Amino acid sequence: MKLFKILFIFLFSSILLNHPSVQAQYLSTPEFIQRKEVYTHPASGMKFPVRVGGFQRVTLFRYDLQERDVSAGYNLITSTCAIAATIYVYPTPSPVSTGAPPETIANTRARLLEAEFTTRKQEILDSHPGARLIQEENIGLPQRGKTYSGMMATFEFEGIFGGQDNALLSNLYLFCNVDGEWIIKYRFTYPKNVNASKEIEGFMKSLKWSLKSS
Repeated sequence: MKLFKILFIFLFSSILLNHPSVQAQYLSTPEFIQRKEVYTHPASGMKFPVRVGGFQRVTLFRYDLQERDVSAGYNLITSTCAIAATIYVYPTPSPVSTGAPPETIANTRARLLEAEFTTRKQEILDSHPGARLIQEENIGLPQRGKTYSGMMATFEFEGIFGGQDNALLSNLYLFCNVDGEWIIKYRFTYPKNVNASKEIEGFMKSLKWSLKSS
């Protein structure tokens, strides 16, 4: 129970430091969403269940008055593994016109993803003094019968985790312009000595993108 509370504090701190910066009527402080059952994001239709595999949902936050910008925090705690996960859904900074030529749309999407990815990487570096970017790559995530292109970065830094100082790894996954309107972002943080790849992959595949247009 003590470890669970510590992970909750770590997760909440990460949310405060890394909330999205899209132009909207933002709240001065993230507002906790009270929900004991499945939460459905009103704007996108994205569903956040109470459990995703072995991960237990521990937080739900909205960042703006319209509740278009939200996050859900999940913890996985076992005898050999502890992972703090957060998934964010928020509006894309600028829409891509579907009436433009395909090449123009593709180029705009690529620039949008790159700019957003750069912003989110810098947030992590600013939030954790001494953090180092140790890996980044293009990725694909199978969802809803297709593969969505995104970008991934891994950071290394020192921090309190599980009640003590730890060398930590934190993975950022970003998918822009989902359904022409949404950004979906994942953060996973865990001790460096934990091989969390299997658990992270399972979470990302198990949490289905249940957006309205699907």
